[in-house]
Parts: sequence; C-alpha cells; structure tokens
Amino acid sequence: MSSPILSISRAPNLQSHIPWPSLSYASLPTSRFLPRSSEAASVSVRVNKYDFSPMCPLCDIEMEDDYHAFALCPQVINSWTTAGLNHILMHILPKFNNIVDLLLDICSKEDQDIAGRIAALVWCVWQHRNATVWNNLHSSSEQIGGQAFQLWKNWFDVHQSRTHVQTLQTAQHIEQWRKPHDGWLKINVDAGFFEHQGVTTTACCVRNNNGEFIAALTHKFNSSMSILEGEAMALLDAVQLPINK
Repeated sequence: MSSPILSISRAPNLQSHIPWPSLSYASLPTSRFLPRSSEAASVSVRVNKYDFSPMCPLCDIEMEDDYHAFALCPQVINSWTTAGLNHILMHILPKFNNIVDLLLDICSKEDQDIAGRIAALVWCVWQHRNATVWNNLHSSSEQIGGQAFQLWKNWFDVHQSRTHVQTLQTAQHIEQWRKPHDGWLKINVDAGFFEHQGVTTTACCVRNNNGEFIAALTHKFNSSMSILEGEAMALLDAVQLPINK
C-alpha cells in the first residue's frame, strides 16, 4: 500500500519542491536543528556569515521545529485561513503533536482537492520560510495563503483541461459514423476557430443511407465567434444546403 504522504505530493506536481522524505523522518533543517553543536554553529557563522537562532524566523515567539513551521506559527495559521483551509487545521490540530501525523490524517480522510491545496500551501510556506532566513525577503501571511490557493487553482484548471481533452479524444476515437435509416440523408456539421487570425470556419457534409457522398459546404467568416455562435452557423449552413440544392 502506498503511503498517504505520497498521495498528497501527487496533487499539484510538487514532488521536486516539497521535502517529503525529510518531512517523513522529521529531519527538516528548521532552526531547532541547525546548530547541531557549538563547533558546527561557529563554523557556519564564520563561513556563511549567518546568525542562526532556534527561534521561528517568522514569528520569533517560539522555537522552530517542523510542526511549528507548518501548523503552529501564528503567521502560518493566518496563511491557512487565507487559503481557505483553517477549518481543517483547527479541527485536527489538538489531536496531534507532529506535522507528519497531521498530514497523514489529512491525506487519509480528505479528498484529492483538499490534499492538493494543502500540498500547495506547505510548499509556499516552506519557500517563504527559506526566503526569510536566507535572503531576508518577507511576504505577508495573506500573500502566502493567496499564492498557495492560486498555485493549486492553476494546477487544477490545467488538469481539468487535459482530462477534458483526453475524454474528447477517446470519444472521437471510439465514435464512428452511423448511417441514417433507408431513404434518409444525414448531415454532419463542424466549426473551426482561429482566434489569432480572427477567423471562424464551418463545414457540413451530406451522405445517404449507403454512406455515399451527396453534397458538402464550407464557409469562412472573417470574425472571431464563440463556440456556440460557430456551431450555430454550421447548423444554419446544414439547413440551407438542402434547400438550395
């Protein structure tokens, strides 16, 4: 059975950005774990010219560990609220004392959309935290939450679009032309849209019950029509074609 922590990382495609393995083993390089020894800390300060503090770089109220960095920091909680996820966090926060168990619970109980939004939020929080520590760049809690929601929405829209295209391609591949009843004609219509050229095209084709070609008509309009308008013009051509013939 695959781990729920992996299922959340599949939501928006963030596997390469979110440190899931480190998160799973509670080994994220948060401030609490940076000064492993006084010697290591002094070397880091002398070489890189950074002053490491065990306090949270965002709120500077409590010591920073992974649970505080993603769930307990007041600024991060505000980001959960802006992202529309605070009701989920507040509901389960009293039940856990580490971020791994909290995320595993979310992955096992919430749907994919919620898991995806939380994955996006975790990524944005971690990126903001690192930008604050290493580059002294600050963003508001509202900006982080809004960025996380927009990141998930962009992924969701693209995913929905791809799914729709794949469904249409599958339907087009499976669907075959079916002949009409004896003595009837069948007219198939379609419309094409070329927004950059400001052109809309229509076409219709008439065949009898034996599948034999009877007539066809194409039409080019030097205007950008909506899908509804283009399909309507194609149907109008289909109505007028047999009348004119």
